[in-house]
Amino acid sequence: MNKHMATTTAGAAAAVVALGGVAVLTVQQNSAAQHVAQAAATKRKPARPGDFNGDGRVDLAIAAPEATVAGKGDAGLVSVVYGSPAGADPARHQLITQDSPGVPGDARYQAEFGASLAGADFDRDGYADLAVGTGRAARSIVIVYGGPRGLTSRTVTLTPQGLRYRVLKLQAGDFDGKDGPDLVASQGGSFWTFANVHAKAVPGVRTVVQKDVDEENGAVANIVAADYNGDHRTDLVVTTGIHNEGSISKARAELRLGTPTGLGAPKVFARGWTSEGSGFGVGNGAAAGDVNGDGRADLVVNRVTGDTRTVGLGVFFGTGTGLGKPQNAVRRTPETATVAVGDANGDRMADVALGDDHAAVSRHPMAGKVTVLNGSRRGLVAKGAKVLTQDSRGVPGNAENYDAFGSALSFYDANGDGKADLTVGVRGENETDGWIYAFPGSRAGITVRGVRNFGPRSLGIAKLSPVIGGYLLP
Repeated sequence: MNKHMATTTAGAAAAVVALGGVAVLTVQQNSAAQHVAQAAATKRKPARPGDFNGDGRVDLAIAAPEATVAGKGDAGLVSVVYGSPAGADPARHQLITQDSPGVPGDARYQAEFGASLAGADFDRDGYADLAVGTGRAARSIVIVYGGPRGLTSRTVTLTPQGLRYRVLKLQAGDFDGKDGPDLVASQGGSFWTFANVHAKAVPGVRTVVQKDVDEENGAVANIVAADYNGDHRTDLVVTTGIHNEGSISKARAELRLGTPTGLGAPKVFARGWTSEGSGFGVGNGAAAGDVNGDGRADLVVNRVTGDTRTVGLGVFFGTGTGLGKPQNAVRRTPETATVAVGDANGDRMADVALGDDHAAVSRHPMAGKVTVLNGSRRGLVAKGAKVLTQDSRGVPGNAENYDAFGSALSFYDANGDGKADLTVGVRGENETDGWIYAFPGSRAGITVRGVRNFGPRSLGIAKLSPVIGGYLLP
């Protein structure tokens, strides 16, 4: 835990300048009207989520909502690590806080900027944008728009009316299939839909999922947006339940299909379980991707079943009408497991990473491990599964007590080769400073060859008590 790990980066360090109390790669001051005119003139194809500078490589957003900014504890920040031909390049990073140019307000105590993240090209200008949720002191969502050099100072603020606490989860998708990305935010027993955000503030429409919840005893556990029926409209899965003194009741999962007018009526497809993640309502334990390669997204979820509290990894396959029966891919998994889905070998069948940050490794409690399962026409298969720890050959560093390797996971294509790379958060590294590992994808799947690792010092935030490794996007 107390070791100082070596930082591996590639390429020359990019020039950064100090603005608003943080280091930023670039700032652009274009107005919304100017930007709309410029976008119309260039007619760029909309960017993939996470490609903030439009170079065809997806960038990584690392949130640290517990970071201290301008002396304010838990003010929060987001650090963006840009992709490169060699993968995630921490030398090309950008830091954003509420003190950054263009971001409304200023850093506040317990604002928890970065408590939730989502990405999409909301204004469809060829540069992905970043939606950032704040916590107790702000209760709002800020969209930071992308540009040719990365995220800019152009922003829009969305406010979920009636929100009493923090935004727990953000998801982006085109629910009507025609007007560009929408944004969904969940909290308590409700979620809010901001339709057709584009480059302006729009009102959110509140949908109550479970009425008999309150601030202390209930929450929408998770929302997962994807095209489950293959009609080119995004659908929304909501898992919910009542949490009271450590027990869960009235748990269910429902699917709302996208329609020409937005999200449709709910259809309950499972009862008696909920996705817990690293605590009820955080929602790290579910993700979506096309595991069997049929062109429809599948729901991968770490689920609690019945009164026995048996936990296992299940895959609900997408069908022409929604979600079908689940495949029980892994019989027993930890309740705190994290899940990510992505095509690591480029075979058009998504693979699944399962993080167990509580796992003991080499007699070190809670050192953590990550298991990568391969997708196939039949679903997830155990053959060829890979287990990664900090003691694995080729992985820099070593397993230590309470490192929590696997505390967050993200699949994304950082080098633009068509194969998803796996980013692993290590929340407990170096006395909870946190750490990041980036494992490349390859024809053989995730590999340790070319793995990169970096921490707060590489991102210029070592003195801000950031605790990175718990929140990643995409």
